[in-house]
Amino acid sequence: LHFGYLSRITPEQPVYSPSRVTNPHSRPTSEPNLWVSAESSFERPEWIELNWQEPKAIAELQILFDSSLHFHFWQSWQGYPVNAIPSIVRDYRIVATHEDGSTSLVAEVADNHQRNCRHSVNLKDVRRVTVEVIQTHGLSRAQIYSVRAFSPSSSS
Repeated sequence: LHFGYLSRITPEQPVYSPSRVTNPHSRPTSEPNLWVSAESSFERPEWIELNWQEPKAIAELQILFDSSLHFHFWQSWQGYPVNAIPSIVRDYRIVATHEDGSTSLVAEVADNHQRNCRHSVNLKDVRRVTVEVIQTHGLSRAQIYSVRAFSPSSSS
């Protein structure tokens, strides 16, 4: 007999959806808990953004990139062409869009090797924060666990 089974899960499961960057988990649990972009050559940046109905004041932005926490590195860096985890975002920009429609470049980072990237800022009347992934250390898609915006009273 040659047959197969077909199954469909409804509602569709948002395993790697953008909403994952604002869930309370910043590492894999029983689910991956991260946003994954489409396969990319990074000719144009892959991006994700936070939006608010009301303008916000922001004192700090935190991004947690995927550093392959699910993988056991028994010999660090063995087999990698560079001393970096391929899934870590290497180059990125953060752009804020203000209530009046103007934009400001919040950060432009090159050669990042860190999972936890924090940016102290003094932003007012922000409606949207966009993280643009320009390049990773080898992976052909962007992977981000968390994007957090802290108000002046809640930053630490």
